[in-house]
Amino acid sequence: MKIPFTFAAFLFLAAGSLCPERVFGQGTSPAPAADTTEMDLNHLLQLDFSDDQLRGAVRQQDIGLASVKVQKEEEVPSIVSVITRKDLLAYGFRDLSDVLRTVPGFEFGIDGTNLVGWGFRGIWVYEGKGSLMINGIPINDYAYGNVNFVGSLPAAMIERVEVIRGPGSVLHGGFSEVTVVNVITRNERDAQYVRYNANAFTLGGKEYGAASNLSFGGNYKDLKFNHSIGYGIHPTSARLYQDFWGDSLQYGLRNSPRQWFHIISDVSFKDLSLKYHHIDFNFTGQDGYTTIIPVGERRRNTELLTNYSDALLLQYKKQVSRTLKVEPVVEYSRGNPINGAATPNSVVTGQLAGAGAVTHHVRGNLNLYFDFRKYGELALGGGYTRDIITNASREGEPGLYGRDASPEHYTYARFTESAVGFAQYTVKLSPLFSVIVGNRVEKNTFGTAAAPRVGVIYLKDNFNAKLLYGHAYRIPTPWQAYSRWLSFNDGLRPETSENYEMELGYKFTDHVSAKANAYFIDIKDPILWNGSNLQYRNTGRIQSLGLEGNVLVNYNRWGGFFNFAYSQPGPASSGDFLTADRRQALGLPPLKMNLGVNYRFKNLQIAPALVYLGKRYGQTAAFARHQALEPATRDFASQSYAPLLLANCNVTYRNVAPGLSLNCSLYNAFDSPYVLIQPYYAGHAPVPVNDRQFTVGLTYDLAR
Repeated sequence: MKIPFTFAAFLFLAAGSLCPERVFGQGTSPAPAADTTEMDLNHLLQLDFSDDQLRGAVRQQDIGLASVKVQKEEEVPSIVSVITRKDLLAYGFRDLSDVLRTVPGFEFGIDGTNLVGWGFRGIWVYEGKGSLMINGIPINDYAYGNVNFVGSLPAAMIERVEVIRGPGSVLHGGFSEVTVVNVITRNERDAQYVRYNANAFTLGGKEYGAASNLSFGGNYKDLKFNHSIGYGIHPTSARLYQDFWGDSLQYGLRNSPRQWFHIISDVSFKDLSLKYHHIDFNFTGQDGYTTIIPVGERRRNTELLTNYSDALLLQYKKQVSRTLKVEPVVEYSRGNPINGAATPNSVVTGQLAGAGAVTHHVRGNLNLYFDFRKYGELALGGGYTRDIITNASREGEPGLYGRDASPEHYTYARFTESAVGFAQYTVKLSPLFSVIVGNRVEKNTFGTAAAPRVGVIYLKDNFNAKLLYGHAYRIPTPWQAYSRWLSFNDGLRPETSENYEMELGYKFTDHVSAKANAYFIDIKDPILWNGSNLQYRNTGRIQSLGLEGNVLVNYNRWGGFFNFAYSQPGPASSGDFLTADRRQALGLPPLKMNLGVNYRFKNLQIAPALVYLGKRYGQTAAFARHQALEPATRDFASQSYAPLLLANCNVTYRNVAPGLSLNCSLYNAFDSPYVLIQPYYAGHAPVPVNDRQFTVGLTYDLAR
């Protein structure tokens, strides 16, 4: 098992033994002074809201802008969910997957080599259909467009999470086809702060793990800085995994560890800011693609996989006049495919990535923001992006297809490029109505594409409504188009989607509010993996329609939330992602509900929560075996999995000593047999995760 740092360093990071920081329930601390940071098109572009604004978004309060106007969260031209650090710690979330599981529409599935991907609104968004960022920098791997969840992105590093529940292609482009999630790590509240968090846990009393994070930062005149460093190790499960062929593997720290390490920095001086992150996620993929891969000679696990990302973003913001703000941005990141082999002896991915495949992402943008006051606001910009992949085969020869896909034209590197321009205009037509109009036009390696967006927003007293439409697209990655490990397809083209959304919201009192959403998503020419000829292809159609609802309760000593999400596949959906009768999507629950309550008495806070997953569906073992022998078969066969109830509870005692808080958490208290299901037909058996877990933790929070 690969551990990237010394045991002594791990002991330093994990020392202390316990978890989260000083915790106040929603609405239990005095409201801070109004923040004058803008919450406009610029913020939506950067997903960069202040903590005060986010608390206002949760409570649906008025929000002051840097301009003369006052804007509410309900006026933002997207359907937005925000989770602040106080919300994170109240419920004892372990990592980002726990956070997103409580946001309407999100759930997770499994893919080959123990990769945990995300689904949203009944759609498997794994192959680059959703964008995940840290401090505004995407961390999707630029080979497949994927992100690996569970045991990654620990909650201890997160200050807040911002979610656009819908397309973000006009402003963000890239992988933001149906959703955008931004993880913010910086602390903006305190002039200087140091926060240390550590926890230790057990899975069913059989397996153990630990995690730790150190964050510190400060403001000195015009200089601001925030840094985080952390490490964690988490077994996937302590249960038995069994593939569709009857082979079994005992999961645990030996056979299914998931190790995460991060270094994150955010430094700014006056109008100039520099953001950096290094993340490293190591895990095992012994479950392969269809069958368990035996441990190699000397009982060494050769299926050790690693995914890393290094990224820099340099940004300059200059308020040229009361009307105009100018913002040039330069971004660079490098990494490897999400299932990169740590050793070339890997049976599954040694040829694929163990030989050193590396991706490079380069982006330069110039953004302009105009505030015309009563005549509206305009975001205008353009730039250039190049995505590059370099690779050699295991034997050291070129590993990418050349111009005519023949051996004599193999090459070490290929790239895709895009030149883009975008504009988005928002104007208030009357005291009740606002409209948004935008478009993104891109000339890229595969042709020319556009992503128009329009919306109408209505706000009167305690009632609000939004009607939104967005067209989105994403181009194939260089790896999907040119990898020699795959089969070259020069006809591969961008996939596109139509997103229709409606939101209705009402604030019943200062303490109780509710929102409901309806949506329809239509993805055409989705880029799918075809196992019969080892090729990515555009095929079929993916449609999803559904309803979401959310209720927030926020009193002085207690608060809570209830939400639900219901989805169904549309009539034109292709069968690759559906049950045999075409009535349900594979892997993802049609109905999902969340309920959480937090109560504070003096320094003690208790926060129980329930997650209900309705009946889910996956392929049958017999079909998976048949497909392995005849990959082109379309005689799909599926089965159902019983509904599940996941019960969690977090108890926190704050200020045991000045700045010191202790907590203990119980996850999946009833030990429900939770498994992740593959959301398409490809032979990977359900994987056990989220066993009953008991965690103890501490947080030391020193701020001035």
